[in-house]
Amino acid sequence: MNATVFLQNIFRVGASFVVTGKVEEGVLKTGMKLNLGKKVASVSGIEMGRTQLKTAKAGDFIGFTLDAGPEDLSSLQKLLGSRVTLTE
Repeated sequence: MNATVFLQNIFRVGASFVVTGKVEEGVLKTGMKLNLGKKVASVSGIEMGRTQLKTAKAGDFIGFTLDAGPEDLSSLQKLLGSRVTLTE
């Protein structure tokens, strides 16, 4: 199953990135993958209202942690304001 998320903002937190947005379709789960071109980043955590979640469903406004390095920042910035599909 896939999840489509509209990406609103990105923050660098330690060695990871926290991306905020709205789940538009499907169910987002930890472990799902986001293709960044030459690299694939995986979702290591999902949060909504300071509550840790294992999944987020369509309509949820969430923040999720991506395991991506500093070299991936420009790829992530290009995706802001767009809909992306995450896969299992």
